[in-house]
Amino acid sequence: MSPFTLKAFQLSKEGYTPDQCEDAFALDPVRRRFAIADGASESYAAGDWARRLADGYVQQDGPWNGWLRTARGAWLANFQDQELSWFAETKLQEGAYATLLGLEVQAEGTWQAESVGDASLFQIREDRLVRAFPMLRASDYSNRPDLVCSRARDDDDILPLCLIGDWRLGDCIYLATDALALWFLTVHERGGRPWREWREIRTPDAFAECVRRERRAGIMRNDDATLVSIEFSGC
Repeated sequence: MSPFTLKAFQLSKEGYTPDQCEDAFALDPVRRRFAIADGASESYAAGDWARRLADGYVQQDGPWNGWLRTARGAWLANFQDQELSWFAETKLQEGAYATLLGLEVQAEGTWQAESVGDASLFQIREDRLVRAFPMLRASDYSNRPDLVCSRARDDDDILPLCLIGDWRLGDCIYLATDALALWFLTVHERGGRPWREWREIRTPDAFAECVRRERRAGIMRNDDATLVSIEFSGC
């Protein structure tokens, strides 16, 4: 029996449709692997690359140079028979870019997270933030996060940041893409407990209302927003 309850919500930037969202998430409660990714808008087909990254992490075990090679091949194959403009062809050769945060939960009460970029993990225990990864403070955010490219480079040797932690019944772990994560840290640094609001979200409409309210207030950037909630029994 699974020790956790999963929820996942996503909202595109204001003025964009859901199919234009360049965030992605993938969940496998049986394998206990979860991932979120955020495509870099200035790169070609970034949303598709984000989805392949998240799916690749969740569906395949092993080192990154294994499953990442497969994800890159699938991304490129998607364009093999398409007629592209010279501009699109140039962008295709440059590749797509995305951040990635993956989490594996072990049954014995531990977890391991791997990250490239600024999507973040927050662990809540007894109504306190006990872990943040990889971004620790709102000031850690910049406009140039580390990114995973869909095209291998000669010097390509991706070494994700890794963190190992433990979980207990009653804990909650949240995975959030950058706009949500920055909002979370900003509110927390001002003395708030933003996880309380996330904990009460049960529907996509409630998530959308929360995000739009914070955007209107100028506290959250107008960017794609993805939240994955892993609530261990008793939370």
